Amino acid sequence: MTQRGASKTHTRYLRLSHSDLHAIQRAFLAGDDLRRVVPWLPAKDKCTIAVETLDAMEVLRQSHRRLRDPDADFGPATDFKCVTIAERLLGAQRNLHETQTPRVRTLLEEAARSPTASPALEYEPLYRDLAEDALLRGDTIALEWLRRALAHNLSYHDGDDLAFELIDLASAYLQLDDLDLGLMILTKILRLQPENIWIHRFMATGLGPLGLRRLAREAAQRGLELIEVTGDPEDLADTFLLAQVTLHAAASQD
Repeated sequence: MTQRGASKTHTRYLRLSHSDLHAIQRAFLAGDDLRRVVPWLPAKDKCTIAVETLDAMEVLRQSHRRLRDPDADFGPATDFKCVTIAERLLGAQRNLHETQTPRVRTLLEEAARSPTASPALEYEPLYRDLAEDALLRGDTIALEWLRRALAHNLSYHDGDDLAFELIDLASAYLQLDDLDLGLMILTKILRLQPENIWIHRFMATGLGPLGLRRLAREAAQRGLELIEVTGDPEDLADTFLLAQVTLHAAASQD
């Protein structure tokens, strides 16, 4: 490996901070004890992170033309390498659905389908980006990506974002015109977490365009009622009030 310093190129899916990554890389390159840096990570994970990220940076020295070549051999196709190459090709666009380079989507999907999880990556944002791209194309594969995000959260984060993952899944079903299943998921979330204000926010702002204005109005009202009781730490009062005004205006035009 010819790299002499810590990398300065990152991915939006990086699991750890840039300073932590640099500390791990510097310790690895210097032959220092990895247990002395970034103590919240196991030493084995830190070794994997150093190897994968430094290897990926070597590959990124290649030209864009070679990176676009699906037959180019860059060694082991680690998840980190796949996403960093994809983001280099994506460039300033940043949004997956804007790219004209099919290899970008292929690389991200390859990382997302990997049977192993790299300790360097946060996978749930990757799954959500792929789901959003699929939804914009009307592709039901979006549901698979969101189910993967849900399973990953349950497996690696003890379901700490369970409600948000389920809201995303419900939203996808609604966007794909499966109103029954989308509403069923929302109903189950409400039964589990009736005071989760983000569920009411989604329903207040997302159901109106689908023609479900009564449910949207009820959600907006419930959101404001919750704020009266608990306060507004998330600063959502204006969102609910605007939803009410928008829904009232839409109803008056019917």
